[in-house]
Amino acid sequence: MKYGIPEIYSKRYERALKTINKIDNAGISESNKKVIKQFQAFISSTGSGQLRVAKLTQQLLAIISLRSFEVAIADKEDIISVIGSINNRHTYSKHRYGVNKTTTYKVKTYSEATKADYRRCIKQ
Repeated sequence: MKYGIPEIYSKRYERALKTINKIDNAGISESNKKVIKQFQAFISSTGSGQLRVAKLTQQLLAIISLRSFEVAIADKEDIISVIGSINNRHTYSKHRYGVNKTTTYKVKTYSEATKADYRRCIKQ
């Protein structure tokens, strides 16, 4: 047993701790970092475990990266814009296939479960 949890979960727990501490090196504003730390403290105070806090932190970092905005002063239009970005998210990744190494582009979208997770994170 490590960290007071069964050994099979220790790597997951270590990754969670790295995610929680990752915000210091994230490429976001200091005010957004402060808001995320307050959010982490709030979620922890409601009785959520470290894994839950890590998941919500990762989601909040992803949401902020979608649209560059200040979370503390976000208004209704900002939230609508973020939710629209989540619902219509399309990213293109470049792939090379075959002998001729022809370039193709793959469209990646969020699954419905991921979209729902992000929307729940915004509500919290």
